[in-house]
Amino acid sequence: MTNAAKTSLCFVNSTPFWGGGEKLHLDLAQAFARKSNYHISLVTNTTSELANRASKLGFHCEPFSLGKNSFLNPLKMYRLYKYFKQSHIDSVILSDSKDLKASGLCAKLAGVKHIVYLRGQAKPIKSKFLNHWLLKNVCTHFIASSHETLRKSLSRLPNLLPKEKTFVVYHGLDTDEWPTTPAALKESDSAPVLITNIGRLIPDKGQHFLIQAAKILRDEGCNFKIEIVGTGGLETTLQQMIENEELTNYVELVGFNDNIPEYLKSVDIFALSSVSEGFGFVTVEAMLSFKPIVAFNMSSMPELIEHQKTGLLAEHPNVEEFAQYLKQLIQSPELREKLGQAAAQSAREKFSLADRTDELESVIYGE
Repeated sequence: MTNAAKTSLCFVNSTPFWGGGEKLHLDLAQAFARKSNYHISLVTNTTSELANRASKLGFHCEPFSLGKNSFLNPLKMYRLYKYFKQSHIDSVILSDSKDLKASGLCAKLAGVKHIVYLRGQAKPIKSKFLNHWLLKNVCTHFIASSHETLRKSLSRLPNLLPKEKTFVVYHGLDTDEWPTTPAALKESDSAPVLITNIGRLIPDKGQHFLIQAAKILRDEGCNFKIEIVGTGGLETTLQQMIENEELTNYVELVGFNDNIPEYLKSVDIFALSSVSEGFGFVTVEAMLSFKPIVAFNMSSMPELIEHQKTGLLAEHPNVEEFAQYLKQLIQSPELREKLGQAAAQSAREKFSLADRTDELESVIYGE
């Protein structure tokens, strides 16, 4: 197929930092590019990690900085409109509200046929006139990353969108990049069981619950170590909490890690303390690494994890129950192996990037 016959698909993501939404856009860009009948480009923040990684993979990245009120800047709007028009963009996929306001409107004016809001945040969209108008008149597809994300996002906008315009498509991961067998068990029974939590250090991730659980485990004599991977605004607060509870020998903030698949090989248990997850990329990564999961039974977690089969779900905010589930896994290598095996099988069946991309393509293009 010639370039002229290809569908021109553009991912718009002006977020400067690297997170789940940025990983999603890059993964989807690669997955659609492999189909050969798509021409892929991205509109990105000039200095973002997404722009850096996408450029290294050979994708064209149109540099653009969008803020909350960029849609009020006529020069920025014209430049973005001109890019969509001159590049003959057929489809735009975006995931951020500020990107929707600016690029969604520009795409509409430029005659872009498919304007897809790929919603990953499990938080209510504000009931404001502009949001009403954009969702009804600009977006052609509202696609949520989980049923919980769909429910929560539209909770303040009941009956705004017809059912034929709203969809749920889970995110996917390239399962070929993940092991097909679990990592070897630790040789020493005396080594502490390594528990990890991976995520930005922000309130939604709830790492303070995990520190509270660590105190319970320590007082009950468990042999464990918790590593919290990530950076964020709560770093100082969490470190102070660790020190105040005298948990420095049990809990460590280890900072950012850019090779999660390799890191997970050394981990025994994945503990997700989040109170809000639109999907939970890192949870699926842990599942694909044969790790048993302990999480709160809220947000999208019940859609990813089946209690007592692929993980253990505690009722929020019951830290005692969360700690006891961790204790069960600390004390039973057999249970860790059983749940980890089931988690990996479930993740491969439900969250394959190739399958989920095919589903997304079918939703957008009706094929």
